[in-house]
Amino acid sequence: MKIQKQINLLEILQGYSVIGDDSQRFYFKHPTVLDRLSDSFRYKELEKRGRKIGLLNEEELIQDAISCGKYSEEYEEEKADLEWALGKKKKLASKLQDQSLLKANEDSIKKDSDRIKEIDKIRADFTTSSLESFIASKTHLYSCQNFCFKDKKLKTPIEKSQVENFIVGYLTKYNSLVDLDNLLEVSYLPDFFELIRLSDDPLFVFGEDSKSITIFQRDLLICGKMLKYKIDNIQGIPKKVLNDAVLLYNYVPSEKAQGEDVNIREYVEEKGGLKNMTPSDKLT
Repeated sequence: MKIQKQINLLEILQGYSVIGDDSQRFYFKHPTVLDRLSDSFRYKELEKRGRKIGLLNEEELIQDAISCGKYSEEYEEEKADLEWALGKKKKLASKLQDQSLLKANEDSIKKDSDRIKEIDKIRADFTTSSLESFIASKTHLYSCQNFCFKDKKLKTPIEKSQVENFIVGYLTKYNSLVDLDNLLEVSYLPDFFELIRLSDDPLFVFGEDSKSITIFQRDLLICGKMLKYKIDNIQGIPKKVLNDAVLLYNYVPSEKAQGEDVNIREYVEEKGGLKNMTPSDKLT
């Protein structure tokens, strides 16, 4: 597990990933922040195309399914309640010391997660052909064709006819690199986290400006800064929490720290989510 985290850190720092084996190996060049800004224009064009061919968004498809009696509003309410409860239970995990209570909480988290997956599977029957799915599919196909290369020097792009052969490997790697828990754990590795703790300007790690760094480097910086903020501003954090990046991220002290509650999740939500934050966002 630790080796895989170190591999993920290396890939993010170097700006590309090696995917596949000797029989079919290719290189995924990580998109920059500037590349992602360009995607916003492509998104709008794809949205227009999707609407033109009659695609509905997820909310519209869900409402149609409810109107036809194929789906229920209760599923949506249950999912919302479970997601809310899941967030609370994950925060609780960082405070529990008793092993029996910890085990019970973990079992409850798994049960809620499994139920959410069941509801998502039911929803997928109506939403796989949504406008959002169309846009995501076209965007990833574009990225696979334009950011995947045959050579380590990232000079020879894969051919358009080969995209279908590489798309699964590309998506698997992409999803692992945007996974929040994975980013937290990688950013907490000593080789990287100590640089974050020692520098007031984390961008120096990459020697680039905020537009030139990759989207995964940006997210890694943000995760590292959030964890550093908690360590610097919350007293009495339990040792088991300090030893686990995900527990630390979810940790909320029972007492107020320096006059106000520290709630990183709320801060991220206020910023519009991790993908909309920049390394310059100050956690003060």
